[in-house]
Amino acid sequence: IPELYGDTLINPCKETLLSLSGTGNYTWTPADKIECLDPPCSKIRLKSNSNINLTVISDEDCTLPLNFSIKQSKQDQNIFVPNAFTPNDDQINDIFKPVFTCPPEFYVMQIFDRWGNLIFESKDKTIEWDGYDRNGNLLPAGVYVYKLVMRMSNEQRTTQIGDVTLI
Repeated sequence: IPELYGDTLINPCKETLLSLSGTGNYTWTPADKIECLDPPCSKIRLKSNSNINLTVISDEDCTLPLNFSIKQSKQDQNIFVPNAFTPNDDQINDIFKPVFTCPPEFYVMQIFDRWGNLIFESKDKTIEWDGYDRNGNLLPAGVYVYKLVMRMSNEQRTTQIGDVTLI
């Protein structure tokens, strides 16, 4: 009888691997929810949370169907975007950057002035906007538009547009 190893509680920010002990051929359904990591498919990478069915066919042509549920933890892939910041070097709210529950796999942040001019752009989620334009000038207090283009793990690319007040 095969034994399943791995955590059935998926952390949406981390990769989840499952392994089976024992010999035989392993069939996982639905197949689009997993990625086989070895030829008999005894080691898999989960692509999403779902009900997964496993059928094991032993060397003696004995079939053993197993069914189990993979559950995602309560931690959703959320994003918090502040609506104001104060780049006055007091070490409190000096930068503008979105805060992610899970870091995105792809990320672009753009900041525009009220005339639609691009004043800041970053493709690195660790680089935040400090209130300066691309020439190193501190911008005046006001409302600026941000555009975030991102892709979280196992999701489509999304765009979020909003505004932030520089105080």
